[in-house]
Amino acid sequence: MIVIKVGGGKDLNIDAVVADIAHLRANGQELLLVHGGAETTNEVAKMLGHPPIFATSESGYVSRRTDRRTLEIFEMVYCGQ
Repeated sequence: MIVIKVGGGKDLNIDAVVADIAHLRANGQELLLVHGGAETTNEVAKMLGHPPIFATSESGYVSRRTDRRTLEIFEMVYCGQ
């Protein structure tokens, strides 16, 4: 089984994702699809007065700082959607 995490950003190419999933399923691959909600979480966090904080590594990888409140907001968004 393959676990596929699909980002929730505005630039998601849904047609490409669907094509990849269709190809894998047509070849008998079992999948577990997990959809991200980072974009919605960012919007809700801003509305709640707790905007997201990001750090960029020297190699250019961007990571979110997840404190307790951010995690609570993630749970709220993911469970509410």
